[in-house]
Amino acid sequence: MSHPDRLSGLPGMTNTSSVLLAGATGVFGQHVVRVLTDAGYQVTGIGRGDGNQLRADLNERDQVLSAVRGHHFDIVIHAATALKRPPVRHRDMTATDTLRTVGMRHLVEAARSVGASRFITESMVFGYGYGPHAGPLTFGAPSANAHLEAHVGAMRIKEVLAGKAGQEVVTVTPDATVRDLVGMLAEHNIGALVVSSDGTSVDGIVSERDVVRRLNDDEDVLDAPVSSIMSSEVTTCTATDTVNALMALMTERRFRHVPVVRDDKLVGIVSIGDVVKHRLEDLEMESNILRDAYIAAH
Repeated sequence: MSHPDRLSGLPGMTNTSSVLLAGATGVFGQHVVRVLTDAGYQVTGIGRGDGNQLRADLNERDQVLSAVRGHHFDIVIHAATALKRPPVRHRDMTATDTLRTVGMRHLVEAARSVGASRFITESMVFGYGYGPHAGPLTFGAPSANAHLEAHVGAMRIKEVLAGKAGQEVVTVTPDATVRDLVGMLAEHNIGALVVSSDGTSVDGIVSERDVVRRLNDDEDVLDAPVSSIMSSEVTTCTATDTVNALMALMTERRFRHVPVVRDDKLVGIVSIGDVVKHRLEDLEMESNILRDAYIAAH
């Protein structure tokens, strides 16, 4: 691993790139600003502190979008926490958990509005710091500590949202034809669409499986409205839900797509593929940790 002080830049970034950095006034953020600025990047900080060029509370959507309005950035980086010192109690992490979920969603939306082509966030690192641990430590199984699971879950949702930062939330209106729906599914290479009359409300959800089932019974369904085949009872989640909870919900209810809402308004959609992808990444990371531990022990 390269030491940050020796980096001439970040992968995929040119020295003419403009960077919007959330958390620029924090200990880690100040170091990132220094390294990138020395390498020739144009770095703009966003946050509540006086040291930020753009002032906004990341947990307030309207403030974030208002602050970036009229600006263009090539890259958006989320390195914001609410930690002023190392956490020693679970409640010390609560505000940072919110930044990793609610604040993350607002930054993703801001990244789209400023035309960013890359979204960067810090990765998950597992550590066993504060708190006693009785017995052997294992990887993979959820912790019995609900507070710890909440912290880990917040980080996992943040990673899922970062992975989907460049994806537009596509919807279809209830009065569109099923033929139009099929065209949209093919165009965007997706398996389901949220049905919405205004682009923000969730009126229903419709998948390629719904089309196939109805087409088998009625060849004329392609000219029928989407409302005739959609599922009107839709299970949704929020950005503060954990990936583990979402995986359990999808398995139990046997569906593949869950819309993400904020204040009853659509802000995204998570698929079973997103959840599985992150679980596989978890397993790969755990395997690497165990392998390195074995090598170190021998």
